[in-house]
Amino acid sequence: VYECAKLKKLSLYEVDIPSLEISGFSDLKCLEINDMYNLETLSVGSHEKLSALWMFGCHKLETIDLSGAKSIKTLDLMENESLKEVMFGERNGKLETIQLNGLRSLCEMDVSCLESLKSLNLTDVALVNLDVSKNAALEQFCAEGVHLDTLDLSNNPKITYLINDKDSFRTILLPEDNRVDMIR
Repeated sequence: VYECAKLKKLSLYEVDIPSLEISGFSDLKCLEINDMYNLETLSVGSHEKLSALWMFGCHKLETIDLSGAKSIKTLDLMENESLKEVMFGERNGKLETIQLNGLRSLCEMDVSCLESLKSLNLTDVALVNLDVSKNAALEQFCAEGVHLDTLDLSNNPKITYLINDKDSFRTILLPEDNRVDMIR
């Protein structure tokens, strides 16, 4: 894919390329990738304007490094079966919403640097450990088809909405004021 500095949205469907580098798209705000079965690497680089990333059906992609993409507000990853690692870097002050669905190879993810994370939705994700104790802005947590031993929300004073299926957690620790609407 060639450099195109003024492009704001890039949607790629069933493009047969093994790697994608978007640093040349300096004004890109939205990247949507669908059914790119042979995509193995995605390089976001230190992108300053990218605010939304949607990826569906990238079956060979194993790692996404978003450590340089400090402006992302929405991350939606679905049915990327081989994805094992999502990296956010040291601090990401803008990411507010994460939607993960069908990531059966993703066993751990460090979200501690996501200061603005408000909504975390996990469906059929293989996570075995998740620490949200440093995500003080977290308001909504949804987990279905996730099997964690404990979900500790005691350090999440803004949490008001929790959805989980009956097998997602053995123990859920809530904030002391317990303003949470829980749906099972």
